[in-house]
Amino acid sequence: MFKPLPGMARAGVASAVMLFAIVLGTEASAEVSFEWARVEYVDNAPDTEVMVCCDEAIGTTGFGSVDHVYDFATTEVTNGQYAEFLNAVDPTGVNLYTVYPAEMATEPWAGIDLVPTNPDGSKYVADPARTQWAAIPVTFWGAVRFANWMHNGQGSGDPQDGAYTLLGGGSFPANANTVVRNPGARYF
Repeated sequence: MFKPLPGMARAGVASAVMLFAIVLGTEASAEVSFEWARVEYVDNAPDTEVMVCCDEAIGTTGFGSVDHVYDFATTEVTNGQYAEFLNAVDPTGVNLYTVYPAEMATEPWAGIDLVPTNPDGSKYVADPARTQWAAIPVTFWGAVRFANWMHNGQGSGDPQDGAYTLLGGGSFPANANTVVRNPGARYF
């Protein structure tokens, strides 16, 4: 998860699924917060090393260039944090936007259960032994909706708009091939 500095408004194609953040407890309605690290070496030039594959030069990566100062969260989003998001944007557990892959409860490395009998707003429960583990698997569109939720100040707002505008209902937006980060996005 990345956060631009105040006044920074850059639009770009959403290209990363990995989310970053700090540890949060399992308490419902806790605010998800982040610890940030600053990247500020604005004059950093891109990588110029020529890559070779199969005895053939294939060019440079061009990665590493920094053209603006930005902050990034220092750890991945945890099960506890993602459960907060799930309970806020899907309080009844219907999973309209498919932000909760069923594998979050069944895979050995996961740790969020859907408990249909729990009251609305607490249907998603992080396994107490795995609350601090990284939230996996999170889909690309789940990550985008998490960024929207953070951009909108958390709460129960619509995860379809904010840092990114997603059109149509359901898990796969109608504008999936043209989604870009909105100017003024605070989290992405």
